[in-house]
Amino acid sequence: MSDQAPRPLQTPGGKLTLKIGILLVSVLVLLIPLVMIRGLVTERQMRRDAAVEEMIASWGGRQNITGPVLVIPVTVSRLDGEETLTHEESWRLIPATTQTSVALQPEVRERGIYRTAVYVAVIDIAGTFAVPAAPSTGIRDPHVVHWDEAQLVMGLASPTGLRLSPEASWNAQALELQAGSETLGSGRTSVAAGIPAPVAPGSTHSFAVQLTVSGGDEFTVRPLAASAAVRIESSWPSPSFFGSILPTRRELAEDGFVADWDSTALGLGIPESWLAGSGVEMRLHSLDFGAQLFMPVDHYARTERSVKYGVLFVLIPFIALFLFEVFARTRIHPVQYLLVGAANVVFYLLLLSLSEHLPFNWSYALAAGATVAVVTVYAAAVLSRRGRGVLLGGIVAAEYLFLFATLGSEDYALLIGAGGLFAVLAVVMMATRHVDWYRPSGPDHRRPRERRR
Repeated sequence: MSDQAPRPLQTPGGKLTLKIGILLVSVLVLLIPLVMIRGLVTERQMRRDAAVEEMIASWGGRQNITGPVLVIPVTVSRLDGEETLTHEESWRLIPATTQTSVALQPEVRERGIYRTAVYVAVIDIAGTFAVPAAPSTGIRDPHVVHWDEAQLVMGLASPTGLRLSPEASWNAQALELQAGSETLGSGRTSVAAGIPAPVAPGSTHSFAVQLTVSGGDEFTVRPLAASAAVRIESSWPSPSFFGSILPTRRELAEDGFVADWDSTALGLGIPESWLAGSGVEMRLHSLDFGAQLFMPVDHYARTERSVKYGVLFVLIPFIALFLFEVFARTRIHPVQYLLVGAANVVFYLLLLSLSEHLPFNWSYALAAGATVAVVTVYAAAVLSRRGRGVLLGGIVAAEYLFLFATLGSEDYALLIGAGGLFAVLAVVMMATRHVDWYRPSGPDHRRPRERRR
């Protein structure tokens, strides 16, 4: 007899090693379509986002209202040797108080299978200006304030959304708002109106403005005032509030919402006046706050989250089939493993396509039910017993129930996922703890337990 030990692939354990290697390669092969499906989800989501952005832009864009502020020209003189140079400055003064009321009238617009929320906003702003006796902006050179050229200026994110001609008044006298040359904040256009009478230094003036604008998705305000109160109300049932500050009061109901904000210039870090070009307006965009007409269901995001668990949905059926080979002495070809894994991969494609036309929960139930049925019938034929097919189908069904619970609990998704994976590993370890992996041909080849004396 030769003393040379048998090669690994010539032993039962060597065959097992080869089989495990083939199965691992099969799992890696199935990861390729999973990656492609995840890329398809991203592509469809980008296509949806592009369609939504087009609808919002055609409706007026995401509207933002800035101000109003009082803009007063200032001529500054500077001595350069024997020559006096002059240049123009723009002094900007915020109101002492403002009360802003916004009524959002929502509507759902559709383009093909894509939907988004748009609105018509009726905006009423009233307040007062407390004009100081002189600019407190740090102008040290001699200057002249042109009180008679003051303008009331408001910033708009998108003037194309103006539905009606703006109406304004100053001390109860009507103003005519027109496209302005001033900008308030980065990239903001404006509407402006000349004051009908000279603004007297050290005086207080009242104003009122009414605008009707259309927009989409969200509406934000930038209330530049020493003390500002803002109210937004709408019949939209699911708002999302965001921005530099959240509502101090809000009422949510099935027929709409009402939200109130209170802010101060001191709290927001806004100076009461400044010169254009001083850098103040570059920081104003961080002061925006408002409401989004939130569309509660985003099936693309939930589908993408589910694809992240795809490798487990391939691996767990493989483990179950492999255990059938170990304990039931049933030979299963690698192609049969691949077909069962492919059925679980196609589940995500079904889920993506169905969720674009049906509610996500119904899409999930249909895709999961179809996959479980196919795997159950196929496994019953492969494993030669209906009970074994039902058992494998039950394992796959439990997978989908577990995934659905994970998707429905975003805050605890990591905890549920980690706990589920640990449970699967524990079950496999306990089921195979007595298997002799060098000769795993059934119960007769399990490692015998030592008898206690």
